Amino acid sequence: MSHIAIQESLNGSPVTWMEQVTDEQYLAGPATGSEGSGGLV
Repeated sequence: MSHIAIQESLNGSPVTWMEQVTDEQYLAGPATGSEGSGGLV
């Protein structure tokens, strides 16, 4: 079996990093309410 991944690079970067979070925020899981997860799951 083979797996080939192709990824586009936008402005020289294949990813868009968002704000950093603390270990506590990460371990607490997704936020609820109006801030939410931005539609990402």
